[in-house]
Amino acid sequence: MSHPEHQLTEVATLYIYALVHDLDAVTDADVDADLHARITDVLTTQKAYALDATSILQLATAARVIVATPGAKTLSAAAYDKARSQIVACMPRSGNAGVRLWPPTSQTVRAHLGGGAWNDALHAVGIPTAKTGRARGSSRFSHDDFRKAMTDFSKASDNRYYKAYEEWVKAERAQGRERPAGATVRNTFGTWSEAMRLAAE
Repeated sequence: MSHPEHQLTEVATLYIYALVHDLDAVTDADVDADLHARITDVLTTQKAYALDATSILQLATAARVIVATPGAKTLSAAAYDKARSQIVACMPRSGNAGVRLWPPTSQTVRAHLGGGAWNDALHAVGIPTAKTGRARGSSRFSHDDFRKAMTDFSKASDNRYYKAYEEWVKAERAQGRERPAGATVRNTFGTWSEAMRLAAE
């Protein structure tokens, strides 16, 4: 992953995979010093003193080894979010509106690694995907459509709020241009602020 934040999201996904499937940490793994420092900074900022960057990276390494073997299990978004909720529950800012904690939510994993699709995010990390689930392409809008909508909206309006986007969509549709609804955008990216941020990248 070239984007630094996306790299942290990849580590989070593998780390939680290891927790969900009760994997043993690879204690003799070489730990990336830069990644270790960045994770430590994030955890310190969140006052997540019960977590340790070394253990996280060792578990992520264990997951990376396991997912490359035949017959490796997949990871559902529900299982990811359940484990993630248990991790962040002890953090001081857990539950505060608008606060984004690491590990990120499954919605953020989807947005960062999978273009809005969970299975694509798993594939990007190397985790086997389930054979069931919504077929790709069944959405009316592609990920590029979402990004273009957000970019065009940002250029057309100084107001970055959700309600302003909804009004803009109505105006666009009146001109014959189909745009994804605000609720669809929010569901795809996890939060409205995340959609705006990713569109600006």
